[in-house]
Amino acid sequence: MLSMLYWAEGAKHDKVTGTRFVNTDPNLMQLYVALLRQCFMIDEARFSLRVHIHYYHKKGMVRRFWSQTLQIPEKQFTAIYVKKRSRKKRFRKNFMGICLINYRDSAVRKEILELGYTLHRIMTGNALSND
Repeated sequence: MLSMLYWAEGAKHDKVTGTRFVNTDPNLMQLYVALLRQCFMIDEARFSLRVHIHYYHKKGMVRRFWSQTLQIPEKQFTAIYVKKRSRKKRFRKNFMGICLINYRDSAVRKEILELGYTLHRIMTGNALSND
């Protein structure tokens, strides 16, 4: 399940350092982190979070929300990015920004993706480029 989720929403190219997953859905983010914690021996200090928000979001509220939702301390956040969009329009209600979670371990990313590629080969009989 983790490999399919990461294959859909995670960074796949080798230029990425770590295991990077991005989404706006808090439930999906919670599931990803829970699966990562269950499937690997995780060093919690290697998590970092970055959030992209609109001008109308309150930075502290957004930071607390994602920290509590993902059980990752606020001190592990990098700078919050405020998107440069129209100041006359609200884009989404009940939206807590785009959350990017990085677990600083590229070996974990490679293992997760290889599981997905293997499942693809088994289910379809096709070779898949890992590019």
